Amino acid sequence: MRSLWAPARPRPLLVHAPVAAQRLVLAARLRKGARKRALDLATAMPTHPSTSGFERLSIYLSESEIVFLIEAPEAEFLVRAILDDPVRATEISPWLPLFDGPLHRADEVYHWSAREVT
Repeated sequence: MRSLWAPARPRPLLVHAPVAAQRLVLAARLRKGARKRALDLATAMPTHPSTSGFERLSIYLSESEIVFLIEAPEAEFLVRAILDDPVRATEISPWLPLFDGPLHRADEVYHWSAREVT
């Protein structure tokens, strides 16, 4: 039996690795002539949309398509929460008339990062 006063064996500290951000890519075709309005909306985005829980938000724009890259530990959950909330869904309502078809998810099929190479 071990004494209560005996020196304890050192235990390793539990270090929790930070939760890796999930990347969610949403894409849509733009209606003809909608690029300028999409550019206006993108440049009017809040500098830090941190209230959404996103860690990073990027918008890519071509003549005919728009791509949203959202990074957060639970990106898909956060986007779904916005879309399912009638009040918060108004945040994306200015974008909807610009889309020629549905906003859809694009799956990541390849990713490389120098930071992740060990």
